[in-house]
Amino acid sequence: MPSEVIKSKDGTIEYWVEGKKHRTDGPAIQYADGSFAYYVKGKRHRLDGPAVQSSTGYFAYYVKGKIHRTDGPAVQYADGSFSYYVEGKLHRTDGPAIQKADGSFEYWVEGELHRTNGPAVQEADGSFQYWVEGKPFTEADFIKHYLEKEASSKIATFEELDSILENFSESGKELLRSSLTSRVQEKIQSFWGHLGVE
Repeated sequence: MPSEVIKSKDGTIEYWVEGKKHRTDGPAIQYADGSFAYYVKGKRHRLDGPAVQSSTGYFAYYVKGKIHRTDGPAVQYADGSFSYYVEGKLHRTDGPAIQKADGSFEYWVEGELHRTNGPAVQEADGSFQYWVEGKPFTEADFIKHYLEKEASSKIATFEELDSILENFSESGKELLRSSLTSRVQEKIQSFWGHLGVE
């Protein structure tokens, strides 16, 4: 296998094999400031740590050329912002896939904006966006079509209800409260009906 090590005047060192960046025992690119990038057969790749890391604090995990990590954020920026990716797609099921230093966040599942128990996007100014399986919803439609189904079957305590209500505007909170109240009343009437009480 013809291999080549290229050293630049600025201190950068690159490892090449058969015309592609390639190295299996260390980074294929090393910069003078300590930044590095791992490549295997021309694709960013590393299994035991970030494939790309800069001296500024940025890092990114890659496997076979795709941004990928299953045990933490795949990308982290110097300002503390981070992104979760699995096989090149934004993806996280236990929290936001994107969290920015300004407090904004985005929930993504398999490359689509998606969240069924609150806003999928919160902007730095506090505004919300509701998305399910990559489709946008108004707050009212989101509550009617998704959250009331989730909430009516899962909310067991007032504390759980309060934590969900934090994610909505005042009109959204009122809509959800009235929807849940009517559903609870229906369940109570159904219960009494089974007992033969009117």
